[in-house]
Amino acid sequence: MVTHRLVVARHNEDLGWTQKVDRKKWHLSVVTKGLQVPNEGREASSFLWAMEQFYEDDGYIAFVQGDPFDHYPALLKVLNEGIMPLQFTPLGKEFLATDENGGPHDADLPVKEWFEEYCGKWPGPIRFAPGGQFVTPAAWIRSRTKEELRELRERVNASPVGAWTLERLWLPLFVW
Repeated sequence: MVTHRLVVARHNEDLGWTQKVDRKKWHLSVVTKGLQVPNEGREASSFLWAMEQFYEDDGYIAFVQGDPFDHYPALLKVLNEGIMPLQFTPLGKEFLATDENGGPHDADLPVKEWFEEYCGKWPGPIRFAPGGQFVTPAAWIRSRTKEELRELRERVNASPVGAWTLERLWLPLFVW
């Protein structure tokens, strides 16, 4: 019985690796740029679109890029053999800290502005996993309304730095 969903944000990547995903555990949903969604907003836009589409899902939902292994080489092992966490879990091989402007790795990202709009008072540097991939209990997505998710997707699509900003905010968006 399929109990979880794997959302893959695809542009032109080879998805042969998805054949190795245990389909008894995971329902595969590929969100392809130019088909389901416009080619804008990078993976963040695709993830938000999928959250709207699969809003009522149960179990866990994993959100990954079309070629997820640069950011998380252990993905297949975790999906097929791992025990799902009881909480939101970034799927990244490292964690970095970001300041209010996206530094030290990027500059001029509206991290603090978006944090305060969606999550509350800026706490100072926050940690994130590069690549913006994660798994979360599906119910946690419903901590945001469908309208909030749609508006955030539109904002990501309209901003040239939206995807990089949201990459830093996935954890606080659903946990804080």
